[in-house]
Amino acid sequence: MNLLPALAFVLLGYLCGSLTPSIWITRLLKGVDVRDGGSGHATTTNTIRQAGFLPGLLVLTLDVA
Repeated sequence: MNLLPALAFVLLGYLCGSLTPSIWITRLLKGVDVRDGGSGHATTTNTIRQAGFLPGLLVLTLDVA
């Protein structure tokens, strides 16, 4: 049994889970930090408030994935 592919998937899953899509998306699209306005949390709802519905929908999709 080769342990390297399993370890690579665990590492990839950890890295993907540690990224916060709402921070990245609002920073790329609007140039603002989503945590600076609204509720102050990096959530889908706050992304909708800061960047609009479509970026919020993208954040929701990435959060669920």
